[in-house]
Amino acid sequence: CEDAEMVEWGEQKVEETEVEKEERGVKLREADVKMNARLQRIEAFSDSAVTSASVLNALKVPKPYTVHSTGHTKISEERIKELTRIAQLASQRRQDPQMRDQLLTKAYISEIKRYDQQLRISMLPFRHKAKYSSFGRHFTNPEKLEVVTDYLMFFVNNGDCIVDFSCGSNEFLAMMEAKAPAAGMERSLSFVGFDIIPASNHANFVLKSWFDLQAGSLPPGDQLVVGLNPPFGVNNKLAIQFIQESCKFQPRVIVLIVPRDTAIPVPHLERNQGKYHPRDCVYNIAHFDTSLMEGKAFFFPGSHSNSTGNNVLDHNKTAPAFIILTRNGFNYSDSWRLDDSRDMNSF
Repeated sequence: CEDAEMVEWGEQKVEETEVEKEERGVKLREADVKMNARLQRIEAFSDSAVTSASVLNALKVPKPYTVHSTGHTKISEERIKELTRIAQLASQRRQDPQMRDQLLTKAYISEIKRYDQQLRISMLPFRHKAKYSSFGRHFTNPEKLEVVTDYLMFFVNNGDCIVDFSCGSNEFLAMMEAKAPAAGMERSLSFVGFDIIPASNHANFVLKSWFDLQAGSLPPGDQLVVGLNPPFGVNNKLAIQFIQESCKFQPRVIVLIVPRDTAIPVPHLERNQGKYHPRDCVYNIAHFDTSLMEGKAFFFPGSHSNSTGNNVLDHNKTAPAFIILTRNGFNYSDSWRLDDSRDMNSF
């Protein structure tokens, strides 16, 4: 056939007629037109959507993860050069102790140590890639959560609002809601979880930082049960900030998974000789457990085993504590439901 042409498809050569060749050309031209139209739409969208304001807004760090709230300070290039010059000069005068001590003052050494600490923290994502997550996010093993919710149900009353201030995947609230019917509170409880990153479980979830809530946005403190697993931060700083923010709402119960030495708002005998004014929002330790979170109690968001597809569990060097705090002024013997009508096995 004189009007045929050999066209290679992979390793196989197929004979193509003039008509087929023309049809193929038409399809290619149509594909080019569609591709160009798509690129033009993307370009038009990017021109309108990507503005200097949108870029700056995307770069905003939510509370409490800002540089100011973490205590970090910016170091100018000029200051780095000045500190380096002093160190070099002191090295040259190391045979002259008096001059060296004049250069390397306590204030200078303290400043260097502070910057060194900041640099170490800033380098954590690169030094510990496998165990680092943005904003200190780490999720609790569901098996551990089952035990936590079993304990906590004894402190929950009809009409309570259960709040998770850093809900992660939002499994804690789902478990509490699932156990409400067995406690006779199927329809009387409400739930709300907050986080700065969307949760995989969207039920009762609000995309907002816990630190952006306004007064009056939650039910009265007598109806609040707040927790659970905040980011710990360096020297427990983030965990302490989450607890302090929780106290602003004066919840009746605070439930926590935090490092054992985290400062919690409990009374100290030396303050006012152990006497507190009723307005003081201080708490009693109703439960303090240092063994529950031992072993593989946590996993990092997005971590999956290639072999099983399950989350890759990990453990802390020192297991954090599981703590339940109850606000002063309440008799919590009733909250334990010691009427034999409920027990741990009922949940």
